[in-house]
Amino acid sequence: MESFKSLSVGANFNASRNSKIAKLFKSSSNAGSALAAKSDHFSVALPPPAHVLQLDATPETNATEADKGKKTPNERLTEDKPLKEMSFKRKKNIWRKNDLHVTGSDLPDPIEHFSNLARPPLNVPHHIVDNLFSRNHKTPTPIQMVAIPALIQGRDVLACAPTGSGKTISFLVPMFTLLKEPNPTAGVRALIVSPTLELAQQIEREAFFLMKGNRWRFVQHGQSTKNKDIFITTPGRVATMLEKKLVDLSAVEYIVFDEGDRLWDTRTDFLAVIDTILSACTKSDKVIGLFTATLDERVENAARSVMKSDTIRIIVKGRQTVNSNIKQRLLFCSNEVGKIVAIRNLLREGIKPPILILSKASSGPMSCTTRYGRTRSRWRS
Repeated sequence: MESFKSLSVGANFNASRNSKIAKLFKSSSNAGSALAAKSDHFSVALPPPAHVLQLDATPETNATEADKGKKTPNERLTEDKPLKEMSFKRKKNIWRKNDLHVTGSDLPDPIEHFSNLARPPLNVPHHIVDNLFSRNHKTPTPIQMVAIPALIQGRDVLACAPTGSGKTISFLVPMFTLLKEPNPTAGVRALIVSPTLELAQQIEREAFFLMKGNRWRFVQHGQSTKNKDIFITTPGRVATMLEKKLVDLSAVEYIVFDEGDRLWDTRTDFLAVIDTILSACTKSDKVIGLFTATLDERVENAARSVMKSDTIRIIVKGRQTVNSNIKQRLLFCSNEVGKIVAIRNLLREGIKPPILILSKASSGPMSCTTRYGRTRSRWRS
């Protein structure tokens, strides 16, 4: 009755005006016999339906022994049988369907659904799978299909995929899986290097989301690395800390270079810093991953020189092509004035904002804003 009262809040029934109907609902003095008594309409008394909402009930008083033993879907997944090994023909079909080009020896089976992560031999912690599901991440992207199982198996990975293809998840899930549990006494065991602080902070936010359910310790900006498990940073910062002996990377067993085309380019100053970082990571069995949106021969050769011989190379189709949603035009401008004229002509043609203009020097954007105003404009040099 309490449940019915809760459901009928706000309803009003005038018994005096509907006396005949009210008589049908007069309760018996014996509540127990009310359900058992025969009515004018049914020859058999019906028990209350089992699915009636118990609004005032608590799990402790109403849960059966069988219910108490039930597990969440992802908890049950951990007890499932190991994933069946795929035939090479099936692997090739999946790669072709997802525009993947994968090379290497003893290639791992691709994953087709994130629920497979919790099953042997991958054994990803179920709270990580739960966190992925909470964002409605159920089907992996092409790069995630191959990179995640490859890194979990301890293989070095050289991966090239377009921007926005899910590369961050591809190396964070294996990181938490391989490290297993926080160990404040071991020191930094995972190192992720990105070319900019903004990108490092973005990776850190994604890592905080995935780690829900466990207490991993991250090296925060300006903090000590003592008793920390994971260090997400830029090359310059980690090099400075190494020089001042503020960080010890001898326990690092998992290292990832994000935006590797910028970090490993022989034409930049980053490569010397990368050599310093790798020299400090002295564990011989460490896993190395390089993720990039573009991959040329110089970068690949430099990366392979420090990776294991059985490195897996993963290329998502489109490495050498541009985004099909972007229309490109090449317009020659002989001088700076010509650039201003070209921009003015584009505006006259009716180009729709927002507009992003990139310049090597701040003088370029400033000269534009002088002519066309700074209203609602943001410049990035």
